Amino acid sequence: MAHDVAHQLEDISGAQYFGRGIEAGVVRTSERAVYWYLSVREEDARRADRADPSAFVATMTQGFDGALRAITNATRPDELRIDELFDRDPLPDWGAGPVTLLGAAAHPMLPHAGQGAAQALEDAVSLAGALRQGVSVEESLRRYERARSARTRMVVELARRNARVSAIHHGAACWIRDMAFRLVPRWLILKSMVALGQPADETAT
Repeated sequence: MAHDVAHQLEDISGAQYFGRGIEAGVVRTSERAVYWYLSVREEDARRADRADPSAFVATMTQGFDGALRAITNATRPDELRIDELFDRDPLPDWGAGPVTLLGAAAHPMLPHAGQGAAQALEDAVSLAGALRQGVSVEESLRRYERARSARTRMVVELARRNARVSAIHHGAACWIRDMAFRLVPRWLILKSMVALGQPADETAT
């Protein structure tokens, strides 16, 4: 989180950047603060000095937009951390008897779809709906699991695909990716994002 730099975004609420093996994003969180992240390949992260993440960030953002570098450079060292990202193949079963899983316990996913917390909230709504149907607790939990399994599997796989796109490192492949971003109509991107945030009614499953 960087403070007193929201003016760097001018009139936009956020932006996403792609480079060779790196993805960055910035999001306005208040009138003064901006949340940002870098996603880099494991081999690049291994070079990072965890005692001095600021130097690593400065190296990885060379050549990026000046606004992004101004935001990252304004971040206090104690506001920086380096994390490893993990997910897991979708489970065939989430529970047994009166026990089930929800959120990242059931379907940990990479952050590249921006859906981790959203899917946990959807789980909670679906679980509440299943429990209101007047059947036994165990049957309600199995209904919830069946309702949520396909959608969360899709989002886990989407996050993986997005991560592979952001990790592209070869120059020619990066050029193809960047040209594809430029050629895809904005309305189609927005439509796909809205569709991702609108799950089908799962309570009747």
